[in-house]
Parts: sequence; structure tokens; C-alpha cells
Amino acid sequence: MTNLAPALDLAVKEIEHYSKSHPQSITRMYVLTDGQLQDPQECYPFSQKLVRLEVEINSYGFGADFAEETMRKVMEGCQGGRVKWVRDTDTLWQSFCHIGETASNLVATDTELRVLFEPTVTPGDGFCFQPGKKWFGPIEPGIGFNVKIGGLEKERQYIYAFEARTFPTALEREKIATIEVSFNLSGKQRLLTREIFINRSAETWRQEQENEHIHLIFTTLEKLRTNDPEVQEAGLRAEYQILQSEGGDPNRALLIAGALEVLQNTGSLAAIPEQEMRRLRADAHSTMEGSKSP
Repeated sequence: MTNLAPALDLAVKEIEHYSKSHPQSITRMYVLTDGQLQDPQECYPFSQKLVRLEVEINSYGFGADFAEETMRKVMEGCQGGRVKWVRDTDTLWQSFCHIGETASNLVATDTELRVLFEPTVTPGDGFCFQPGKKWFGPIEPGIGFNVKIGGLEKERQYIYAFEARTFPTALEREKIATIEVSFNLSGKQRLLTREIFINRSAETWRQEQENEHIHLIFTTLEKLRTNDPEVQEAGLRAEYQILQSEGGDPNRALLIAGALEVLQNTGSLAAIPEQEMRRLRADAHSTMEGSKSP
């Protein structure tokens, strides 16, 4: 039986108490579950408390029946908010090792990303591709995009994707947005600003060549906002292609290959067992457990 509310209550109180004397010491909180929560209604009110802590919250689910969907709801609106599946409980120690290694890789805290689009650009939806896939919904014109990332790790890729509509122009290179990244480094707040340009070309072959990888990313992310079987299949195929080309988690690749086979045979994700669906919805695990030897 998995009762999480008492543990959340204890963790929140401890973080609140410790943060009074060491405000920059605690930047992340991890929640581990090995089954479906028996007290979800008691856990949901903690969502706002976790948001107010302003620390990154992530969850590890291990075993065959982890609480993927419930944990996403509990962590809704929090920094981080990723649910990762640990395939093999015998390698759970690797996940704890990874958490320790990750903490040592933190180079900045309180990281916030802002994207300000030019008036000539109409923004669409915003997404996160790495770390952890997330759909943020539509970006309001004139307001831009803003998200709190939390801790910033060295040697980790942070990839955000944005839809944007531009209009005809004679320019070969056009500025479409400005990116601002603020973060706390050694107790001092810093700000980095970069202007984003795109190359304009009427040559279709050049556009396709330059945008092939970007197309795969957006195809993968598209399945976050619809359950349409064709979109789901295209998204899974795109993710599989990215995993293969970048040498990603082999267990994740096998999982996607199995789901694609079910889709091809039945035409629907409904035939995939719920446990497999939880694993598909979970974020790819960065420790690649099962591919390493103890």
C-alpha cells in the first residue's frame, strides 16, 4: 500500500524549516513510488505547497505499477515535474547514484527562461523537449513565454521548442525573438540575453535539409496535445529515430518499438496495457539502467 501524503507533509515541513537558515541549500526534491497511490485526494492539495517551495520536484517510479499519472497531477505547476520510470528495481541503486551525481553537477539555481517574440511574429504553442517532455499550451502574443527551470546542470542539454508564424519578407535573415536566461551563480543573480534569427530561403530543399532534426522534435512533441492514433504513431516513430541516431536509452527504444507494433496491428493505443502506457508517458531515464553493468 502506497500512502504518500504523510511523507509529503513531512518533506514540506522539513524544507520550510531548513530553508529559513539555508535558503539556497535545498534546490530539489525527489518522490519515489512503487505503486498506485492509495491517498491521491490527500496528496493533491500539496500541489500548491510544492509550488510555493520554489524547489524542483521530480518523481521516480519503479516496478510495474508506479503512479505516473497521479504524480504528474501532484507536481502540476512545479519546477521540474518529471516522472521517470526505473525499469529494473535491481538497478535502483543506479538511480540514487545518479541523483547524487546530478547534485554535484549543479552550477546555478533559480534559473528562469523568458522568450520575447518580435511584434512581426505570431507565436503558437511552447514545449520542452529536454529534460523531460512537456506541452505548455499557447503563448499569448505580446506577453511571450516564461518558465522557471530551477537548478541548472553542467553537461546537460536544455531544449525548448516554440511554434511561430512569420510573414513574407525580402530579408535573408530575420530576427524573430530574444531569449533571456536569469540564474543565481555563487549567490549573485546573473542575466544572459541572446537574439534569435532565422534564415529565410525560397529553396524548399534547403529548408528541408536545415529543419530535418527540428521536424523530428516537433513531431515527437505533437503527440503531447492529442490522442489521435496517427499523430501518436508519427510521434513515437520520430522519438524512436532520435533515440537511434543519438544513441539514447536502448530500453526506451525497445518500449517504443513494441508500442509501434501494437499500433500497426490494431490501429489504436487502447490495445496497449495500462502499465506499458505509464512507461511510455514517463520521461526517458537518463541513467539508462539495464544498459550498464554494476
